Amino acid sequence: KATQGEVIQQTNIENLDVLTSGPTPPDPGRVIESLKLHQCLLELQKSYDLIIVDTPPSLVVNDAIVLSRLTDGLILVVESGQTSRKLIEDMHQLYLSSGIDVTGLVLNKFDYIGSGYGAYYKAYQRYLPEESAPETSGEVA
Repeated sequence: KATQGEVIQQTNIENLDVLTSGPTPPDPGRVIESLKLHQCLLELQKSYDLIIVDTPPSLVVNDAIVLSRLTDGLILVVESGQTSRKLIEDMHQLYLSSGIDVTGLVLNKFDYIGSGYGAYYKAYQRYLPEESAPETSGEVA
């Protein structure tokens, strides 16, 4: 049995560590619902202020639903231009009916320049001191 210190990887980002899942087990659902995983998350809570668990898409498998019962909330991640409003509504309804608190939503791969917001952002930057203006790469992370 490995210890936390043996499996947790430090990153080059201050105060960010990563614990990867490793190879896919023969029955991932059993691992997700296991007492060992629950105990692992409780143990990690002693050492970390915030724990983020990345799961497969909710409508594919129920991992997010099962794991969200062990967390303080769920953040839905959707891809701009690919995830339909109906799909988001269906996922939200699934969470509500499961008694899960949807804490927030992250919209990734949003092209703010192509969307028309780029001109607004450039105009806004004129009013910021040079050292506080964020870099513009055309993408929002």
